Amino acid sequence: MQANTNGRTSSCTPDPCAHPLTAAAPWEDERTWLFVEQHANDDPTRLLLGSHAGFDLRFAVAQIEGRQRMRSKLPTLSTVPRFVFPPKLNCEQCSSEATAAYKASLLPIGGCVADLTGGLGIDTYHLARRASTAYYCELNSTLHDTAAHNFALLGQTNITTACTDGLAWLKANEAQPLDMIYADPARRDDLGRRVYAMEACEPNLVPELPWMLQRAACILIKASPMVDIADLLGRLPSVAAVHILSVGGECKEVLLELRAAAEEPQLHIVGLMPDGGIRFHLTTTRQAEAQAEVRFAASVSRYLYLPDAALLKGGVFRSLSAWYGVEKLDRNTHLYTAPHHVADFPGRCLEVVETVALHAKTLRTLLPEGQAHVLSHNYPVGADALRHQLRLREGGDLYVVATTLSGRKVGLLCRRK
Repeated sequence: MQANTNGRTSSCTPDPCAHPLTAAAPWEDERTWLFVEQHANDDPTRLLLGSHAGFDLRFAVAQIEGRQRMRSKLPTLSTVPRFVFPPKLNCEQCSSEATAAYKASLLPIGGCVADLTGGLGIDTYHLARRASTAYYCELNSTLHDTAAHNFALLGQTNITTACTDGLAWLKANEAQPLDMIYADPARRDDLGRRVYAMEACEPNLVPELPWMLQRAACILIKASPMVDIADLLGRLPSVAAVHILSVGGECKEVLLELRAAAEEPQLHIVGLMPDGGIRFHLTTTRQAEAQAEVRFAASVSRYLYLPDAALLKGGVFRSLSAWYGVEKLDRNTHLYTAPHHVADFPGRCLEVVETVALHAKTLRTLLPEGQAHVLSHNYPVGADALRHQLRLREGGDLYVVATTLSGRKVGLLCRRK
């Protein structure tokens, strides 16, 4: 065991490629941070071509690039002086502050949590802010040392780190009571290709779940946004809830909440703002969705509604009609319409200008500048190909929507509400 800079304990297998937490670590060099501060908004590629003897230039440039790339994903942490960012791929894979804060809300205040796949430590940090004690496990020693530095920098002293395999740590610490076990398995294979099935992720948690459920009241697993939710619910034991999170209208995470006494799984569909605020939080079940009354439109009314990506992922197409009093355009068209404006609809709203023929000559009259956003929903031609057919440039204030209404292919000219 070795002591960390803030009094925590950490066990770690040496990695010759890692930067140890000593004076030799690049983040301990004052010249590094002076360079980062002076060139915060400069082009990282150009900076690498310069000659700056005496400190680790590549590390310094990586910190500049990390701050520039992560401003929207980590709006608070990217402004913290001396916060260390890992390589680009690890930055891409880490959770955003918004989704990490939501996960933390699922942990009882004062609870004890173990993060088995710590990575950059964004999730661990947010969980620890709510917990009494948090454990961070990460097999990659460079990531481990980076996260340990950041935890100390942020003053989060209730985190104990271990540079080890998370499952091995869990088995070796059977006496440690836990309220939550969190894991975000790596979703890339040995060749760096993306994988989506949980069994293809590393570590494969599926065969481990029965004994893990005996170790903690809650198991929280981050799955791929592309995962087949219905398939998972049919195969995994004790799924109490599925949390589908979007940020800025884009589906970012699918979280599986497992509990030993789980009954019918709840679907939590949550739209988050980049700062962690909640735009909407809708809760239902698959059975309630199947029984929900849906109304289909015979014609398009004044307003057209496009559901948030999290709702599409959750498949709550019938419930939307019942919840918000809107009509669905077609059984397989996940667009809705209403004569009135639904201010709290969880998605985008367009105002319909008129129904149009989807022909280049017709649209040239209506769009003399030859510019509009083109959307294709349940239509045989995709948006890019249709834009080319209609000879339109992307942009402007108007939208051309190609879709299916009551079995008929239609075109709609709309503007953003």
